[in-house]
Amino acid sequence: MYRILSVVLLLFINASPIASDEVTAAVYSHVGYSGNYLDVTNMDENTCQCTQQQYYSSGNLAPFNEELSVHFRGPVRLLQFGVYYPSGGTVNKREEITPEKGHIHKKKTEEEIAITSTLFSELSTPNPDTDQEEFEKRSSTSSAWQQSSYFSPGVTSNCVILNHQGDWSKCFGKALSYCASNGVDSATSPQALNDVTVGSNAEYIFFSGSQCSGNDCGYYRPSSTPAYHGFSGSDKMFVFEFSMPDDTSGNTGVENYNMPAIWFLNAKVPRTMQYGQSECSCWSSGCGEFDIFEIITSSSNELQNDIHDQQGSPGSAQGGGGTSGTFSRPKSQTMKGAVIFNGDDSTIHIVKLSDDTSFGSVIDANTVNTWLSASGSSASLP
Repeated sequence: MYRILSVVLLLFINASPIASDEVTAAVYSHVGYSGNYLDVTNMDENTCQCTQQQYYSSGNLAPFNEELSVHFRGPVRLLQFGVYYPSGGTVNKREEITPEKGHIHKKKTEEEIAITSTLFSELSTPNPDTDQEEFEKRSSTSSAWQQSSYFSPGVTSNCVILNHQGDWSKCFGKALSYCASNGVDSATSPQALNDVTVGSNAEYIFFSGSQCSGNDCGYYRPSSTPAYHGFSGSDKMFVFEFSMPDDTSGNTGVENYNMPAIWFLNAKVPRTMQYGQSECSCWSSGCGEFDIFEIITSSSNELQNDIHDQQGSPGSAQGGGGTSGTFSRPKSQTMKGAVIFNGDDSTIHIVKLSDDTSFGSVIDANTVNTWLSASGSSASLP
């Protein structure tokens, strides 16, 4: 999802075919490392230069125990999104948005670097599937899970939706802005999305409803840019209901045409510069990206999953790995899914859920344990 253009062609040339199988679950084990990545500390509008310093990341699931932002790229229709934490965990300050209270997307210019394509390559090689029974036996929870954030069309609770239609900088391009209810334009205040299907390459981003204050989010673009915390912690769960219909516009010249995706980034990335100079983001030094449902070939029906961080490749984003399993793209029907970050055993589970699954204020431990035990494709990170 985040690649420098000069590297993309090389990756395409070097990419090796990866056999894939349709699955209903994907399990990542041994996730987490201890090491430094380069954190942005300043973006100078006069010199167009960014400064960075070493930032130490550690703990189970690192760097994914840090704050994450959740990204959606069209064509996609989002009907439900939720974030849960084990009961007794910390949740962020709640912000409610209803249609009465109300919640930009623009095609990237040629000057903006295309860094949203993920390609399996020699530089980011998925690890072979490993014995998943080992992970399943250890993956469990004893707590019910409490809903912290939730979205359905017209209403959000403790989350805000942003996009890349903020103030223009000659040095750093578009900053973040509030996303309008159509999922494409900018807004002057937080709005909830309507029941909309955004087209190819349109992107919007979910953050928590807790606004950054002082230095508690690290460095971010100027005060005119809305800055919000991401979703933090080594134990957290994200749920989704969405569809990814074909783009029938025929506008094949659009970047990422008919290549929908849902992915996580270290929330520091969009708060500084998601698309552009590598030194203006922590991404290239391995602060973390996790692609959970991604089409990497236009019009494909196979949703890939892959981790990009420095685990196994210190100081770069070429570590991590991915499973060989793919999820079926939900074109005409919706799909429900969950992504469970289980810090106790350093696993992350992506699970396709049954259509009758409900996302209430509390999800009991037995239900989550059933999801954690789902079998499928697996990868053990180095």
